[in-house]
Order: sequence, then structure tokens, then C-alpha cells
Amino acid sequence: MTRTYELLTNEHLAILQELALEEFERMLTDVRKGKYEVYRDKLISICLCEDAGQHFVETQKLARFDHEVQISIDEIEEKSLQVEGKIVLNGIHSIDIWFFFAEDGQVKLPNRGYMSKSLSCELDGLDELEIDFPKQIICRLKDKGRKHPKELVVDYIKKSKSEEAVYLKKRSVVGLYPTEEMGKIYWAVTRTKKG
Repeated sequence: MTRTYELLTNEHLAILQELALEEFERMLTDVRKGKYEVYRDKLISICLCEDAGQHFVETQKLARFDHEVQISIDEIEEKSLQVEGKIVLNGIHSIDIWFFFAEDGQVKLPNRGYMSKSLSCELDGLDELEIDFPKQIICRLKDKGRKHPKELVVDYIKKSKSEEAVYLKKRSVVGLYPTEEMGKIYWAVTRTKKG
């Protein structure tokens, strides 16, 4: 399993945002002949999650985190993770860019796997990486305008009992879109070696 530990730059984030917006447009217009066009105005945020989100946060040298996860020696060895002291460094095996939406009462988004698209991309200075684009409903439409995108995403991570939210709680989440959110840390996780 190949991992890169190279720094994700603002230029990388801008390229990932562009790819995410292309995928958003594809979802709205091409999937099921435009059935999901109703979600154009329901997008809350696009975020860098899982491996790449965690790696980005680890390179920021933060003093405070929202959550701590302990990683077993077996997982460290199985995934070829690096360890500095007690801190487990994730690196990037793949890039997961999540789309977070307010719910539409008439048109439901199908399960994550069906709406997900993958592509391979080589970013300057990084190896070729697989990029996945999962989509997720995180709030009711009436809540969308009441809170900042970061608040809605963090509320979802903290309060939802869904499998996706429980999974996201274990890794850092970084804003990519709206543009003014690019590179802002929504959810910071530190991963430490168990024992």
C-alpha cells in the first residue's frame, strides 16, 4: 500500500477544488439525466476528508484538537503508517472529497456508493492518487441558511449516529468549497499510538 507524506499545498487544494466542482456539475447534469439538479442550491460544503484531510491537519502542527483516536500497532504496520513519538502520521493513500448537502424533500440522494465517482490524478510533487467523491445529506433544508457551513458539518460529525458520521469523526475534515473555506480546518483529529 503506497502512501505519500509530501505536503499538500494551497495549489493542490485549488486543483482539488476545481476537480470537485467538475464532479458536482457532472452529478447535477449527467447522473440520471439531471435528476439531481435540485441539489444545486442545497450544497453546503465540499471537504477534504479521510486520508488527505488527516494528512493536511497533521502538517499544520496544531496545539488543539477536536478528537483523539488511538491506533493499534497492527493497524500501523498493516497500513505502513509513520510514527513520531506517540503521534501516528497518516500520509495519503487516496483522496476523498466529500460533498455535504441539505436534504431535498422530493429527491433523495441514493446511497454513498452509487453517487460516488472515482478518478486517478497526479498532483505536482505527489504520486498518482485515486480521488473519490462521496455525497452525503447532513441537515434539513431549513437549517442550511441558519448556520455557517463549518458549523453544519461539525454538527453532523458530532451529533449524527449514521455510519458515515461515525467514520468521519475518526479523521480530520478540511474545507475546500465555498472558496473562502479552502484550507480551513473544520474537524481536527490527532491519532496516537495505542499503548
